[in-house]
Amino acid sequence: LKALRGFANELRLVRDNGKLGRLLEISRKSGARKFADMYMELRYDFILSAPTTQGAAFMGNALMSMYSLSNQAIGGLLAGDGGKTTMQAVRTAKNLLMAIPDAYKAAKIAAKNSQGQMALNSHYEKVGGKAFSMEETGFKGAFGESVENMGEMLSFGPKGLVFQDEFYRHMFAKAQTKALLTGEYNELVKRGEAPLEKLDEYIEGKMSRYFVDGKRFRTKDDVNIEAVSKAREQNLEGDEAVDFVQKYMKDNWSEKLSSEMEYMKDFGARITFQQELSKKHGTFESAGAHLQDLRNSGNAGSYLVQYYVPFIKTPVNIFKEFGGTTSQFAQIPGIGKLWARSREELMSNNPMVRAQARGRQIV
Repeated sequence: LKALRGFANELRLVRDNGKLGRLLEISRKSGARKFADMYMELRYDFILSAPTTQGAAFMGNALMSMYSLSNQAIGGLLAGDGGKTTMQAVRTAKNLLMAIPDAYKAAKIAAKNSQGQMALNSHYEKVGGKAFSMEETGFKGAFGESVENMGEMLSFGPKGLVFQDEFYRHMFAKAQTKALLTGEYNELVKRGEAPLEKLDEYIEGKMSRYFVDGKRFRTKDDVNIEAVSKAREQNLEGDEAVDFVQKYMKDNWSEKLSSEMEYMKDFGARITFQQELSKKHGTFESAGAHLQDLRNSGNAGSYLVQYYVPFIKTPVNIFKEFGGTTSQFAQIPGIGKLWARSREELMSNNPMVRAQARGRQIV
Protein backbone atom coordinates (compact mmCIF):
# COMPACT_ATOMS: atom_id res chain seq x y z
CA LEU A 1 0.00 0.00 0.00
CA LYS A 2 2.87 2.35 0.84
CA ALA A 3 4.49 1.63 -2.52
CA LEU A 4 1.22 2.30 -4.34
CA ARG A 5 0.81 5.62 -2.53
CA GLY A 6 4.36 6.59 -3.51
CA PHE A 7 3.74 5.67 -7.14
CA ALA A 8 0.47 7.63 -7.14
CA ASN A 9 2.32 10.69 -5.83
CA GLU A 10 4.88 10.35 -8.64
CA LEU A 11 2.05 10.20 -11.17
CA ARG A 12 0.55 13.40 -9.81
CA LEU A 13 3.89 15.16 -10.31
CA VAL A 14 4.22 14.03 -13.91
CA ARG A 15 2.71 16.48 -16.38
CA ASP A 16 4.49 15.20 -19.48
CA ASN A 17 2.64 12.37 -21.25
CA GLY A 18 5.95 10.93 -22.44
CA LYS A 19 7.30 10.78 -18.88
CA LEU A 20 4.06 9.27 -17.66
CA GLY A 21 4.29 6.52 -20.27
CA ARG A 22 7.90 5.90 -19.28
CA LEU A 23 6.97 5.52 -15.60
CA LEU A 24 4.24 3.05 -16.46
CA GLU A 25 6.63 1.09 -18.66
CA ILE A 26 9.25 0.90 -15.87
CA SER A 27 6.63 -0.22 -13.36
CA ARG A 28 5.77 -3.21 -15.58
CA LYS A 29 9.39 -4.34 -15.99
CA SER A 30 10.28 -7.64 -14.36
CA GLY A 31 13.41 -7.99 -12.24
CA ALA A 32 15.00 -10.24 -14.88
CA ARG A 33 14.44 -7.61 -17.59
CA LYS A 34 15.94 -4.88 -15.42
CA PHE A 35 19.08 -6.96 -14.87
CA ALA A 36 19.21 -7.78 -18.59
CA ASP A 37 19.11 -4.04 -19.34
CA MET A 38 21.93 -3.44 -16.83
CA TYR A 39 24.04 -6.18 -18.39
CA MET A 40 23.46 -4.76 -21.87
CA GLU A 41 24.44 -1.27 -20.72
CA LEU A 42 27.64 -2.60 -19.15
CA ARG A 43 28.45 -4.37 -22.42
CA TYR A 44 28.01 -1.15 -24.38
CA ASP A 45 30.08 0.75 -21.79
CA PHE A 46 33.01 -1.66 -22.09
CA ILE A 47 32.93 -1.63 -25.91
CA LEU A 48 32.80 2.17 -26.09
CA SER A 49 35.42 2.64 -23.35
CA ALA A 50 38.12 0.88 -25.37
CA PRO A 51 40.91 3.27 -26.49
CA THR A 52 40.59 1.88 -30.01
CA THR A 53 36.90 2.90 -30.09
CA GLN A 54 37.63 6.43 -28.88
CA GLY A 55 40.56 6.78 -31.26
CA ALA A 56 38.60 5.43 -34.23
CA ALA A 57 35.75 7.85 -33.48
CA PHE A 58 38.16 10.79 -33.29
CA MET A 59 39.90 9.92 -36.56
CA GLY A 60 36.62 9.09 -38.29
CA ASN A 61 34.97 12.36 -37.30
CA ALA A 62 38.03 14.43 -38.26
CA LEU A 63 38.47 12.76 -41.66
CA MET A 64 34.75 12.87 -42.40
CA SER A 65 34.66 16.57 -41.55
CA MET A 66 37.41 17.36 -44.07
CA TYR A 67 35.88 15.03 -46.65
CA SER A 68 32.40 16.57 -46.38
CA LEU A 69 33.69 20.14 -46.47
CA SER A 70 35.77 19.26 -49.55
CA ASN A 71 32.69 17.74 -51.18
CA GLN A 72 30.78 20.99 -50.65
CA ALA A 73 33.64 23.09 -52.02
CA ILE A 74 34.22 20.96 -55.11
CA GLY A 75 30.58 20.12 -55.76
CA GLY A 76 29.72 23.80 -55.30
CA LEU A 77 31.47 24.56 -58.57
CA LEU A 78 28.70 22.58 -60.29
CA ALA A 79 25.83 23.69 -58.04
CA GLY A 80 24.70 26.43 -60.43
CA ASP A 81 24.76 29.27 -57.91
CA GLY A 82 27.74 31.22 -59.21
CA GLY A 83 30.25 29.72 -56.77
CA LYS A 84 28.42 30.90 -53.63
CA THR A 85 28.32 27.38 -52.17
CA THR A 86 32.05 26.93 -52.75
CA MET A 87 32.76 30.23 -51.00
CA GLN A 88 30.49 29.11 -48.16
CA ALA A 89 32.71 26.04 -47.68
CA VAL A 90 35.89 28.16 -47.79
CA ARG A 91 34.51 30.61 -45.22
CA THR A 92 33.43 27.71 -43.00
CA ALA A 93 36.98 26.34 -43.01
CA LYS A 94 38.29 29.79 -42.00
CA ASN A 95 35.78 30.06 -39.14
CA LEU A 96 36.49 26.63 -37.61
CA LEU A 97 39.36 27.81 -35.41
CA MET A 98 37.25 30.59 -33.86
CA ALA A 99 34.41 28.14 -33.20
CA ILE A 100 36.56 25.76 -31.12
CA PRO A 101 36.24 27.48 -27.66
CA ASP A 102 32.42 27.48 -27.76
CA ALA A 103 32.35 23.92 -29.09
CA TYR A 104 34.70 22.74 -26.32
CA LYS A 105 32.53 24.28 -23.58
CA ALA A 106 29.37 22.76 -25.06
CA ALA A 107 31.07 19.35 -25.39
CA LYS A 108 32.17 19.34 -21.73
CA ILE A 109 28.61 20.02 -20.57
CA ALA A 110 27.28 17.36 -22.95
CA ALA A 111 29.74 14.75 -21.64
CA LYS A 112 28.86 15.59 -18.04
CA ASN A 113 25.13 15.18 -18.71
CA SER A 114 25.58 12.32 -21.23
CA GLN A 115 23.38 14.42 -23.50
CA GLY A 116 24.21 17.19 -25.93
CA GLN A 117 22.21 20.16 -27.17
CA MET A 118 23.10 19.65 -30.84
CA ALA A 119 24.17 16.02 -30.58
CA LEU A 120 22.40 12.76 -29.81
CA ASN A 121 20.61 12.15 -26.54
CA SER A 122 23.13 9.35 -26.17
CA HIS A 123 25.88 7.87 -28.33
CA TYR A 124 25.04 4.38 -27.09
CA GLU A 125 22.89 3.17 -29.97
CA LYS A 126 21.21 1.23 -27.19
CA VAL A 127 17.57 0.90 -26.25
CA GLY A 128 16.08 2.71 -23.26
CA GLY A 129 17.47 5.13 -20.70
CA LYS A 130 20.19 4.69 -18.10
CA ALA A 131 19.66 1.16 -16.81
CA PHE A 132 21.50 1.88 -13.53
CA SER A 133 19.40 4.91 -12.57
CA MET A 134 17.16 4.68 -9.50
CA GLU A 135 14.18 5.28 -11.75
CA GLU A 136 15.04 2.24 -13.88
CA THR A 137 16.21 -0.19 -11.17
CA GLY A 138 13.58 0.70 -8.59
CA PHE A 139 16.26 0.62 -5.87
CA LYS A 140 15.78 3.19 -3.11
CA GLY A 141 17.91 5.04 -0.60
CA ALA A 142 21.68 4.80 -0.28
CA PHE A 143 21.84 1.48 -2.13
CA GLY A 144 19.94 2.88 -5.12
CA GLU A 145 22.21 5.93 -5.21
CA SER A 146 25.31 3.72 -5.05
CA VAL A 147 24.11 1.62 -8.00
CA GLU A 148 23.27 4.76 -10.01
CA ASN A 149 26.68 6.31 -9.23
CA MET A 150 28.42 3.11 -10.27
CA GLY A 151 26.57 3.23 -13.60
CA GLU A 152 27.69 6.84 -14.13
CA MET A 153 31.29 5.96 -13.26
CA LEU A 154 31.37 3.10 -15.78
CA SER A 155 29.87 5.20 -18.58
CA PHE A 156 33.02 7.26 -19.24
CA GLY A 157 33.38 5.64 -22.68
CA PRO A 158 29.96 6.73 -23.94
CA LYS A 159 30.52 10.15 -22.35
CA GLY A 160 33.72 10.46 -24.39
CA LEU A 161 31.79 9.82 -27.60
CA VAL A 162 29.06 12.26 -26.60
CA PHE A 163 31.85 14.83 -26.06
CA GLN A 164 33.23 14.23 -29.56
CA ASP A 165 29.80 14.21 -31.17
CA GLU A 166 28.75 17.50 -29.60
CA PHE A 167 32.14 19.11 -30.25
CA TYR A 168 32.09 18.48 -34.00
CA ARG A 169 28.42 19.34 -34.46
CA HIS A 170 28.68 22.55 -32.44
CA MET A 171 31.94 23.65 -34.09
CA PHE A 172 30.64 23.19 -37.64
CA ALA A 173 27.22 24.64 -36.87
CA LYS A 174 28.76 27.88 -35.58
CA ALA A 175 31.36 28.04 -38.37
CA GLN A 176 28.77 27.42 -41.09
CA THR A 177 26.35 29.96 -39.65
CA LYS A 178 29.03 32.65 -39.54
CA ALA A 179 29.93 31.78 -43.13
CA LEU A 180 26.30 32.17 -44.22
CA LEU A 181 25.97 35.50 -42.42
CA THR A 182 29.24 36.74 -43.92
CA GLY A 183 27.94 36.01 -47.41
CA GLU A 184 24.67 37.74 -46.55
CA TYR A 185 26.49 40.81 -45.22
CA ASN A 186 28.73 41.01 -48.28
CA GLU A 187 25.63 41.18 -50.45
CA LEU A 188 24.33 44.09 -48.33
CA VAL A 189 27.69 45.88 -48.75
CA LYS A 190 27.56 45.41 -52.53
CA ARG A 191 24.11 47.00 -52.60
CA GLY A 192 25.33 49.89 -50.45
CA GLU A 193 23.01 48.90 -47.57
CA ALA A 194 25.74 48.24 -44.98
CA PRO A 195 29.21 49.63 -44.15
CA LEU A 196 32.34 47.49 -44.61
CA GLU A 197 33.50 47.58 -40.97
CA LYS A 198 30.35 46.29 -39.21
CA LEU A 199 30.57 42.58 -40.16
CA ASP A 200 31.29 41.27 -36.64
CA GLU A 201 28.42 43.27 -35.16
CA TYR A 202 26.09 41.99 -37.88
CA ILE A 203 27.02 38.35 -37.23
CA GLU A 204 26.64 38.75 -33.46
CA GLY A 205 23.20 40.29 -33.88
CA LYS A 206 21.96 37.63 -36.29
CA MET A 207 23.19 34.45 -34.54
CA SER A 208 19.93 34.27 -32.56
CA ARG A 209 18.17 33.70 -35.89
CA TYR A 210 19.75 30.23 -35.94
CA PHE A 211 20.33 29.33 -32.27
CA VAL A 212 18.57 29.40 -28.92
CA ASP A 213 20.97 30.84 -26.31
CA GLY A 214 23.80 29.84 -28.65
CA LYS A 215 23.37 26.21 -27.60
CA ARG A 216 20.96 24.51 -29.96
CA PHE A 217 19.30 25.11 -33.29
CA ARG A 218 16.21 27.27 -33.27
CA THR A 219 13.03 25.61 -34.52
CA LYS A 220 9.76 26.82 -35.99
CA ASP A 221 8.09 26.01 -32.66
CA ASP A 222 10.58 28.28 -30.87
CA VAL A 223 9.65 31.16 -33.19
CA ASN A 224 5.96 30.47 -32.68
CA ILE A 225 6.37 30.50 -28.89
CA GLU A 226 8.27 33.80 -29.14
CA ALA A 227 5.47 35.30 -31.24
CA VAL A 228 2.74 34.24 -28.82
CA SER A 229 4.78 35.49 -25.85
CA LYS A 230 5.29 38.91 -27.45
CA ALA A 231 1.59 39.14 -28.32
CA ARG A 232 0.73 38.51 -24.66
CA GLU A 233 3.28 41.10 -23.52
CA GLN A 234 1.49 43.67 -25.70
CA ASN A 235 -1.93 42.53 -24.36
CA LEU A 236 -3.13 41.67 -27.86
CA GLU A 237 -6.26 39.56 -28.20
CA GLY A 238 -8.44 38.02 -30.88
CA ASP A 239 -7.72 38.95 -34.51
CA GLU A 240 -5.02 41.41 -33.45
CA ALA A 241 -3.07 38.64 -31.74
CA VAL A 242 -3.53 36.28 -34.70
CA ASP A 243 -2.34 38.93 -37.17
CA PHE A 244 0.65 39.78 -34.98
CA VAL A 245 1.71 36.11 -34.67
CA GLN A 246 1.33 35.51 -38.40
CA LYS A 247 3.42 38.59 -39.26
CA TYR A 248 6.06 37.67 -36.68
CA MET A 249 6.32 34.17 -38.14
CA LYS A 250 6.60 35.54 -41.67
CA ASP A 251 9.36 37.97 -40.63
CA ASN A 252 11.35 35.47 -38.53
CA TRP A 253 10.90 32.11 -40.24
CA SER A 254 11.25 31.23 -43.92
CA GLU A 255 11.74 28.21 -46.14
CA LYS A 256 15.27 29.42 -46.87
CA LEU A 257 16.15 29.61 -43.16
CA SER A 258 14.58 26.22 -42.51
CA SER A 259 16.51 24.70 -45.43
CA GLU A 260 19.81 26.17 -44.21
CA MET A 261 19.35 24.76 -40.72
CA GLU A 262 18.28 21.35 -42.02
CA TYR A 263 21.46 21.26 -44.07
CA MET A 264 23.63 22.14 -41.05
CA LYS A 265 21.89 19.54 -38.88
CA ASP A 266 22.36 16.93 -41.58
CA PHE A 267 26.01 17.95 -42.02
CA GLY A 268 26.60 17.43 -38.28
CA ALA A 269 24.89 14.03 -38.39
CA ARG A 270 26.87 13.05 -41.51
CA ILE A 271 30.34 13.89 -40.17
CA THR A 272 29.63 11.89 -36.98
CA PHE A 273 28.08 8.99 -38.93
CA GLN A 274 24.73 9.46 -37.19
CA GLN A 275 22.29 10.25 -40.01
CA GLU A 276 18.90 8.70 -39.32
CA LEU A 277 18.33 5.58 -41.40
CA SER A 278 15.36 5.53 -43.75
CA LYS A 279 13.51 2.58 -45.26
CA LYS A 280 13.01 4.47 -48.52
CA HIS A 281 16.69 5.14 -49.20
CA GLY A 282 18.13 2.06 -50.91
CA THR A 283 18.35 -1.63 -50.02
CA PHE A 284 21.33 -1.42 -47.64
CA GLU A 285 20.04 1.55 -45.63
CA SER A 286 16.52 0.12 -45.60
CA ALA A 287 17.81 -3.17 -44.16
CA GLY A 288 19.56 -1.22 -41.39
CA ALA A 289 16.35 0.69 -40.61
CA HIS A 290 14.36 -2.58 -40.37
CA LEU A 291 17.01 -4.06 -38.08
CA GLN A 292 16.77 -0.96 -35.87
CA ASP A 293 13.00 -1.48 -35.59
CA LEU A 294 13.57 -5.05 -34.43
CA ARG A 295 16.15 -3.91 -31.89
CA ASN A 296 13.77 -1.26 -30.53
CA SER A 297 10.79 -3.61 -30.31
CA GLY A 298 11.46 -4.57 -26.68
CA ASN A 299 10.80 -8.31 -27.18
CA ALA A 300 13.20 -11.26 -27.00
CA GLY A 301 14.39 -10.55 -30.54
CA SER A 302 15.39 -7.05 -29.41
CA TYR A 303 17.90 -8.44 -26.89
CA LEU A 304 19.37 -10.81 -29.48
CA VAL A 305 19.92 -7.95 -31.91
CA GLN A 306 21.45 -5.76 -29.18
CA TYR A 307 23.81 -8.60 -28.25
CA TYR A 308 24.93 -9.67 -31.73
CA VAL A 309 24.60 -6.31 -33.55
CA PRO A 310 25.23 -3.66 -30.86
CA PHE A 311 25.74 -0.90 -33.44
CA ILE A 312 23.62 -0.40 -36.54
CA LYS A 313 23.36 3.29 -37.43
CA THR A 314 27.11 3.99 -37.27
CA PRO A 315 28.37 1.15 -39.51
CA VAL A 316 25.53 1.63 -42.02
CA ASN A 317 26.43 5.32 -42.29
CA ILE A 318 30.13 4.51 -42.70
CA PHE A 319 29.53 2.05 -45.54
CA LYS A 320 26.95 4.40 -47.05
CA GLU A 321 29.62 7.09 -47.29
CA PHE A 322 32.08 4.63 -48.85
CA GLY A 323 29.49 4.12 -51.58
CA GLY A 324 29.25 7.86 -52.25
CA THR A 325 31.55 7.79 -55.26
CA THR A 326 29.32 5.20 -56.94
CA SER A 327 26.32 7.51 -56.68
CA GLN A 328 26.75 8.42 -60.37
CA PHE A 329 24.35 5.53 -60.88
CA ALA A 330 21.69 7.44 -58.88
CA GLN A 331 20.60 9.24 -62.04
CA ILE A 332 20.28 6.10 -64.16
CA PRO A 333 16.67 4.86 -64.55
CA GLY A 334 15.94 1.56 -62.84
CA ILE A 335 19.07 0.88 -60.81
CA GLY A 336 19.11 4.48 -59.60
CA LYS A 337 16.70 3.57 -56.79
CA LEU A 338 19.59 1.79 -55.04
CA TRP A 339 21.05 5.28 -54.48
CA ALA A 340 17.71 6.86 -53.55
CA ARG A 341 19.21 9.22 -50.94
CA SER A 342 21.82 10.54 -53.40
CA ARG A 343 19.19 10.97 -56.11
CA GLU A 344 17.01 12.93 -53.68
CA GLU A 345 19.96 15.14 -52.71
CA LEU A 346 20.93 15.79 -56.34
CA MET A 347 17.38 17.05 -56.96
CA SER A 348 17.24 19.21 -53.80
CA ASN A 349 16.29 22.90 -53.98
CA ASN A 350 19.11 23.68 -51.55
CA PRO A 351 22.36 24.36 -53.50
CA MET A 352 24.47 23.22 -50.51
CA VAL A 353 22.75 19.81 -50.48
CA ARG A 354 23.23 19.48 -54.26
CA ALA A 355 26.89 20.46 -53.88
CA GLN A 356 27.46 17.76 -51.25
CA ALA A 357 25.90 15.11 -53.46
CA ARG A 358 27.82 16.24 -56.55
CA GLY A 359 31.04 16.48 -54.58
CA ARG A 360 30.69 12.87 -53.39
CA GLN A 361 30.37 11.76 -57.00
CA ILE A 362 33.60 13.54 -57.92
CA VAL A 363 35.73 12.92 -54.82
